[in-house]
Amino acid sequence: MENKAYDELLKASLAGTSFAHLVELAASYLNNPLVVIDNSFNIIAYSKNLQSTDFIWLEAVSRGYITIEFGATLNNWDELVAPDQNYFDVSQISAKTRRFIRLKYQNRLVGYLNILEEYTPLTQLDDKVYLFVAALLTKELLFNFQQLNLDNFCIREEEILMELLQDRFADRVHFISRIQGCSLDHNYLFHLGCIDFQHYVSYNAHRSLIQESLQAYIPESTSVFYDKQLVILMKSEEECDYQKLNQFLHSSSLTMGISDPFEDLYQLKTYLKQAQAALRLGALVYQDSQISFYERCKPYHMFEHFETNELLRFCHHLVLKLKHYDEKNDTSYVETLRAYLLFQKSIQKTANYLYVHRNTINYRIQKIKEIMGVDLDQYDLDAHMLQSCEIIQYIHFRNRNTNERKDSLR
Repeated sequence: MENKAYDELLKASLAGTSFAHLVELAASYLNNPLVVIDNSFNIIAYSKNLQSTDFIWLEAVSRGYITIEFGATLNNWDELVAPDQNYFDVSQISAKTRRFIRLKYQNRLVGYLNILEEYTPLTQLDDKVYLFVAALLTKELLFNFQQLNLDNFCIREEEILMELLQDRFADRVHFISRIQGCSLDHNYLFHLGCIDFQHYVSYNAHRSLIQESLQAYIPESTSVFYDKQLVILMKSEEECDYQKLNQFLHSSSLTMGISDPFEDLYQLKTYLKQAQAALRLGALVYQDSQISFYERCKPYHMFEHFETNELLRFCHHLVLKLKHYDEKNDTSYVETLRAYLLFQKSIQKTANYLYVHRNTINYRIQKIKEIMGVDLDQYDLDAHMLQSCEIIQYIHFRNRNTNERKDSLR
């Protein structure tokens, strides 16, 4: 029976049969239900002849995509699967084990094959059998898109977004011809969002709270995973509910960076760098928000292009004097001065920001004046002093992150 199923599958592939029929034959060969998932985590094909009783499996097939939560887990494949292992067995989703195999062509990920252990134990077949099926479906997936029988498959927003992120357009002319007929071929004022899912692991394949929240709070958006981050293309900022989105991100322990507005979708990678910078540097600007906007992070992004010694040359000599005092006496007067200048010398706002009593701020400001030997009421010094404080704050931030990365590698 196995040899017959193998022969039928191979002959069908050589004969150029439809992708949907190949998926049915592959399921018969493996004697288990299967789905094919693209790298945007949409289910683009699934077997129908071999029925499953697994509720979560049936639910995913019905809605047509897997959850962002579990998609993020697959996106962290290299952290979860041994280098010499070609598949990822998952038993945490339901009572039935699933086997995932990455579909790759010339080292480029094009999707996943998901096999459900419904009729035949996964260990009953040799690993080479699964790899053969995966290789065959990868070839068909790449070269026979027209056989998928999906309306406008080649011009889905997710596909355009992924092609832009992967630099798969030869030039702007190629991009313009590809996007014709797509819903993105309109005049939008885009923003690009970025959520970091590195090290994120979840076996929630039932209901995507992240997907539902993004659709509710950023209704005009398209998202794909790229380089262990969820990249979100927003078409209309006016309809975004940032307050509720921030609350949701906080409850999920996630952070998000958002780029400047832009109109030229072909330049998307430029704005991805902005969103990533906002995500990376947001902690320097935003104290109680999970969302960081690039507009506020620009000075720190500029600082990233300089070595520490070069940055210090831009600092006011009196702020450097205060920095040296802090280092010698284990104080944080530069941080206090930065907050004081940031809030336009308001004692109360500075105290609230630093979570201390206003009398403590009064004492610190008086001490700062003594150390620096300057009257802080001279407004002509404010801009330079504030920038100097922010440079020093950034240097501390960079050094701390560098040390944390070194510790994680030990």
